[in-house]
Amino acid sequence: MDEIAAITNRVISSSGTGQSSTPRTAPDSAVSTETPRQADAVDVNKAVEELKNLAALHNVNLNFSVHKASGRMVIKVIEAETNKVVREIPPEEILNLAVSLEKLAGHLLSTKA
Repeated sequence: MDEIAAITNRVISSSGTGQSSTPRTAPDSAVSTETPRQADAVDVNKAVEELKNLAALHNVNLNFSVHKASGRMVIKVIEAETNKVVREIPPEEILNLAVSLEKLAGHLLSTKA
């Protein structure tokens, strides 16, 4: 499980800031044509695959998606045998509440008199 935590921290740190935690240098013999954003996407995709492989060892599947209203990443932990959602991180109810609070704050801070 420590491996999953380490990979998750890598995913969060590289996707949260738009910057990777490790510097990228191109080999002397080749020039990299990837932009930092493309390289971050590659890092995130690799980390996601590593997480899925580790989760499979524990008889669970991971589903990564984006919450439509908030644009935030959601991870669902699904039991492999029953396809039952064991955990959703963060829970959908919390994301919906955050979106509602953001809308309410917009109404409270309206510039119209």
